[in-house]
Amino acid sequence: MTFVEILSLIIVTTLAIIAIVKFAIKFDYVKWREYKDKRIKERIEELCTHTDLEPINGSVRVTSRFHKPPMSFVWVCGDCGITTSDLEYINKVSAYWGKNPDIWLKQVKKRARLVKKRRG
Repeated sequence: MTFVEILSLIIVTTLAIIAIVKFAIKFDYVKWREYKDKRIKERIEELCTHTDLEPINGSVRVTSRFHKPPMSFVWVCGDCGITTSDLEYINKVSAYWGKNPDIWLKQVKKRARLVKKRRG
């Protein structure tokens, strides 16, 4: 093969690879960003503790973040917006975090990092 044939083969191969990459792998930044934001939002909702903890005289006071809007039959978390009509679930969540304040603190820190990542 001559130099011209080798050069033309390299150029044709390069153009074919570029065409394949351009048409086969389409990267849409906007869709990727929307997916990433949606996933972070879901993680933030999953990590919501639905409670606030306050240390009082060596013990912990648990305050639920669920509230019941007027004329409604469901409870809504003021932090993540999840809804439930099960009062027993709310009591279980509050009791769990009251018994495990160290895990609560770790989860709140994880959630805060995700919220910061979502805004940034």
